[in-house]
Amino acid sequence: MLEILYLKFLSTGFMYKSGLILLEEIIEMIYQDSGEIEFIIGSLEKYNRIKNNDEAEVIIGMDKNTAEYLNFLIREKNVKIKTFEDCFYHGKFFMLEGEEKSCFIIGSSNVSNSAFNLNRELNLLYVVKNDDEKFLHFKKWYTDIAKESTDIYDLDSRYFNNVEVGYLSNYSISKVEYNKFIDKVKGLTDEELKFRLNLWMDKKPDAIYKDLGIESLEGYYLFEYNDYNLLVFESLEPKNAFYCFRNESIEKLLHKIKGLTKSEIFELSDMDKRGYHIEDRNKLESNVNSYFIKKYKISIDT
Repeated sequence: MLEILYLKFLSTGFMYKSGLILLEEIIEMIYQDSGEIEFIIGSLEKYNRIKNNDEAEVIIGMDKNTAEYLNFLIREKNVKIKTFEDCFYHGKFFMLEGEEKSCFIIGSSNVSNSAFNLNRELNLLYVVKNDDEKFLHFKKWYTDIAKESTDIYDLDSRYFNNVEVGYLSNYSISKVEYNKFIDKVKGLTDEELKFRLNLWMDKKPDAIYKDLGIESLEGYYLFEYNDYNLLVFESLEPKNAFYCFRNESIEKLLHKIKGLTKSEIFELSDMDKRGYHIEDRNKLESNVNSYFIKKYKISIDT
């Protein structure tokens, strides 16, 4: 039987709680045996810069629940966290080191439930003796990357998004303060656009984002309304249309529409495909309000 002393991940661009939960047993076993556990996480590439400069950005490559769970592992299981800051690291490298033999897994799987249970992934498993040339080669490769990486001792959940997804693009969107966006709206000279944007702002979005990385929606903002499972793309430019989506995570939606035209985005949207541009203010207000009607299941006792 292979006695495991170390678990080292150079895993991925992306790591999520849903995948870490599936590794709980082995993490606990290594912790109880006083082994060393170290994660190098590519999606944290910009974390230190954002935190140190207090920038209003959200790290799309990790969600709040994962960040909080990693903090638990740091505190309670002596897990070490690193990230590679010179560029985005996207490879997947799992290292399980024993006294005489070790395992290396190299392939496509991120640390997530989707990668472990749902996706079609391709990984190669190497089981080698510790005096084997392959062992020395793989371990040196990992050690070199680890030396170039930066330690992270705590993750501030304010810099992470709310929702976990199984795949992501390598970019960060910026978060905009509510009051600052209101000031932008107040400065508009187009009264019709100002009226429309105020309708959305009156609904108090949970978050507002910019720098979305969507070429056809350059300059657009994204409003997030968590209680209504609603995402709205809006623009400060007159004559630009808005686009509404329901029941989509931000990451998955941005990935889905990244290369689409405005017409294609509209066809995918959860909007009435008639009367796209609404000039009548009463009709426009009614249309906007329709996205904020909660449906309740009513039961009547008889």
